[in-house]
Amino acid sequence: MAPELGATTLIRTKLHRPRLTPITIARPRLTALLTRQRPLTLVIAPAGYGKTTLISSWLEECAFPHAWLTLDKSDDDPAMFMNYLVAALRTVAPQAGAATLALLVQEAAPPVLLARQFLSELDALTQPLVLVLDDYQVITAAKVHAVVGELLQHPHPKLHLVLAARQDPPLPLASLRARSVLTEVRSSNLRFTAEETAAYIRQRLDGAGAEDLAAVLQEQTEGWIAGLHMAAMYLRGQGNPAAHPYFQAGNRHIMDYLLTEVLSQQTPARQTFLLHTAILNWLCAPLCAVVLGIDEDVAQEQLRWLESHNTFLFAMDGRAHWFRYHHLYQQLLNHQLEQQLPRAEIAELHSRAAAWYAGAGLVDEALRHTLAASDTAGAVALVAEHRHRLMNTEQWRTLRRWLALFDRAVIDQSPVLLLTEAWLIVSQGRTSGHDRILARLDELPDSAADAQLYAEAAIIRCEQLYFAQEPEKCIALARAALAALPASRQLAGSYLLLFLAGALQMLGKREEAYAVLEESLQAAQPYPSAFHVRVLSQLLLVQWIAGDLPAMLNTVRRAQPLAAELGLAETGGWIAYCSGLVYYQWNDLPRAAAALEQLMSQSYILTGSTYVNASYTLAQVYQAQGRNAEALAVSAAALRLLQTIDLARAAMFDGIQAELLLRQGNFAGAARWAALHDDSLPKAPIVDAYVQQLTRPKILIAQGSPRALQEATELLEEMRAFLARIHNIRFLIETLALLALAAQRSGALSRGLTYLEQALSLAQPGGFVRVFVDCGVHLLPLLDLAAQGAVAPVLAAQAAAALRAEQQPSHPDAPAGPVTPVAPIDGAAIAVNATVNASLVEVLTPRELKVLTLLAERLTNKEIAHAMGITSDTVKQHTSNLYGKLQVNGRRQAVMQARSLGLLPPT
Repeated sequence: MAPELGATTLIRTKLHRPRLTPITIARPRLTALLTRQRPLTLVIAPAGYGKTTLISSWLEECAFPHAWLTLDKSDDDPAMFMNYLVAALRTVAPQAGAATLALLVQEAAPPVLLARQFLSELDALTQPLVLVLDDYQVITAAKVHAVVGELLQHPHPKLHLVLAARQDPPLPLASLRARSVLTEVRSSNLRFTAEETAAYIRQRLDGAGAEDLAAVLQEQTEGWIAGLHMAAMYLRGQGNPAAHPYFQAGNRHIMDYLLTEVLSQQTPARQTFLLHTAILNWLCAPLCAVVLGIDEDVAQEQLRWLESHNTFLFAMDGRAHWFRYHHLYQQLLNHQLEQQLPRAEIAELHSRAAAWYAGAGLVDEALRHTLAASDTAGAVALVAEHRHRLMNTEQWRTLRRWLALFDRAVIDQSPVLLLTEAWLIVSQGRTSGHDRILARLDELPDSAADAQLYAEAAIIRCEQLYFAQEPEKCIALARAALAALPASRQLAGSYLLLFLAGALQMLGKREEAYAVLEESLQAAQPYPSAFHVRVLSQLLLVQWIAGDLPAMLNTVRRAQPLAAELGLAETGGWIAYCSGLVYYQWNDLPRAAAALEQLMSQSYILTGSTYVNASYTLAQVYQAQGRNAEALAVSAAALRLLQTIDLARAAMFDGIQAELLLRQGNFAGAARWAALHDDSLPKAPIVDAYVQQLTRPKILIAQGSPRALQEATELLEEMRAFLARIHNIRFLIETLALLALAAQRSGALSRGLTYLEQALSLAQPGGFVRVFVDCGVHLLPLLDLAAQGAVAPVLAAQAAAALRAEQQPSHPDAPAGPVTPVAPIDGAAIAVNATVNASLVEVLTPRELKVLTLLAERLTNKEIAHAMGITSDTVKQHTSNLYGKLQVNGRRQAVMQARSLGLLPPT
């Protein structure tokens, strides 16, 4: 009934073709039209013309496999529609659809992409598929219509789409007719002919006079099947239908009258059953029993009787477990119900249905009935019960859909809904809007009274304190909130830990920041969970700010398999981006390109933050590889998308494009950007791969005039002080490198070398290379000097060699020097390569470096083995290798030599 698919709980009943009733009139003239197998068949007619019955009876004889989807109002949402479309496809091809579902993580996926991805899933089919979308008239969302339109723009040879609706859908029908890809069956075709009416009446009304009745009813209903059916139900055992001369197709008043008459012929228990279950879109015995307060066996017997007597009830599966009323009949029954029962009693029926659906895990249906019962508090309670499950599994679309069910006034009175709204803002990487939400929470007494809600609100306040650079207050609030937040609130807890660790890093307490996150991973149970993945993703942010690239790659390798195992595409995208970022800074361009290209091929699974950073970093990779046009194309594509979904980030990407233009020698284009943007400091810590406040100094340095260089130096000095205060090592390295470049271009070589050595000293543990290469060829004289000095000479020489390898004819004033091909360095060993000096014959492997670190802590071989999860014999082998590479004879000498080489920090 309710499997999990694409992060959405689905009602499987909608995927079943309605079972035919024993009385079904063969209509070969119409089934011949359907058999044409054109890409699209439209079956268009008002309610009651037998659209569903016709299609279902045709499929009984169809030689091809088919998939069925009965649409309802909940499908008027692109994500829900696509989830069900894939679910329908999987009834035929169970393994299909994974790539389509992956696109639904973010709302930015355009209809064209969704449709094309779905069409590609059809390649797995071995024969043509008939896909039926019944009740298509409920769809009003332009994006859903756009998806269907795109399916028909370039029809897949294996897809025959059948749409049944009450009116023409907003699709390009004229174009489809002109291309001869459309078959149409309309009400004029669907009306019963005299012969079909006669056949139908003979089956429904046995006995003499049936032919005469058929002739009268044919004239008075004009072949309208619902009218015929209702009349036959009423006239069974009655007199001449001529007593009711105003049977007309679509006349609701006569249908109301006939329904009243038909109901009066039923037993009181059956009348009650019909009216009380009219509130249900889907019926099964357990649900009906709860709604009516009767025994389940009695409910099952009622359903079987109604189906066998053709009372507008359709069986929706082969087991006759799930049913639905004909929509017209349900509408009429609801009209009668409203006339006969007080509103409070109808609300009670909805409440019972809501309770049953909630127990079955069908929260969407439970919410619908709860709100229909005017039970706002109950609906909020449902959201409160399930929202953290959705957040933990990154089901933001569903959460947003639920929140949209409530009026603004209701949201503003509910701490739960206000916090849900706040989390939706966080999920989009935005901070605007939080002030209003927090102010409103402060006005509600329930917010402070509930310790868990208060702790959750504290997370949002921690975010504000962190970005306002108030780390001490952030730490105190975060620690207090951690004590009150339940472990089940995994995503919320991971954010709280991020701000706690980030604030510690901001104070220069990097090791304590790491310990906070690592200790939380050890305490979390069960393993693995979304909490583990989210905390590791938060650890990547702290490591990036700290400039700790080797640790980042290690975290990526820990987190990636967990994210894949748990299906956390959103967080998995961020983790994959971080791997490309590390490889880029290590100048391993092929690996960086491979990681980022694979990620960007699925760009619509990414959050806005990940998409912006991945686009920027891939553009940098292409630029470094000399693929200038591709670099600009990636940047332009990102800018186009962001202009439609995130104007704030689109403005940031303007600066990114300016940097690319600058690196490609388009100084005029870059200068135009600089003229339009100010040079204010960041108002918050920098967690992205790009910081706009460095773009203007880069452009000024490229201009090279004394005034421009002076302005650039002033801006960079201000930036240096800011970054040093918040301990952002990553961008402090770049700022110092740019200060060195500005000094060199000003002729202050000694001052420039001082700046560069400071940058190299900070960059050495992480193995940063590209941060220097991207400064351009004017940095070469300083890098050559640094390569002969005492501060990270290997790293300086490596950066100089990489710069020469990328030397372009567009820089005729670049210093001369040998052009040495630069091979990509093994990412795990690069920090060591950047640290050791030329006297070290062989670089250390990551495991050898880890053993060396533990030796410095005076651990025994047994303790090292336990810490690393290896045997004591393996530890002995590593130490033996260490002694040989370091040219020493024992532990103490190894540690002393490592400190002298910069492999370990000084004592």
